Amino acid sequence: MSNIFYTESELQKNSSIVLCIEEKDPINKYQPIDSRIFISWDNNKKKYYLCGRRQDVLKATDFIPYSFYCKRSSNVYEFIKIVIGSTNDNTCSTTLYNFNNLENILENERTYEFYESLMDRNYEIVGYDNSSVNSKILLPIIKLLKYMHN
Repeated sequence: MSNIFYTESELQKNSSIVLCIEEKDPINKYQPIDSRIFISWDNNKKKYYLCGRRQDVLKATDFIPYSFYCKRSSNVYEFIKIVIGSTNDNTCSTTLYNFNNLENILENERTYEFYESLMDRNYEIVGYDNSSVNSKILLPIIKLLKYMHN
């Protein structure tokens, strides 16, 4: 993977924006992430791609990851509300990443583990910690994924 992904600014030719939303459990210090979702736009399929996984805090193991495609940004947001929750007491983190050359990765290789392995501050554009699921904030970001690629 090191040949595909890089941090040199002059080589940023094939960038893709990926949104990561994490539900955090501020009480649980053993496993602070309860659930994580990666959302990207697949320009070939003209659909949003979502993959994620719930963390099993009781057994210190992971639930089986999921992935699927979705046509509408409103459906992506509704899914986030269900998985992460939409009450003000939920603590979540929202991060936009700039990943390079995703179009060179085969579709069946774009797994939850693949995206998780790329989580690096070098690829982070912006991150919002201790936020809640809010349509005024998340829907514009989700819609931008559709148009922010080269």
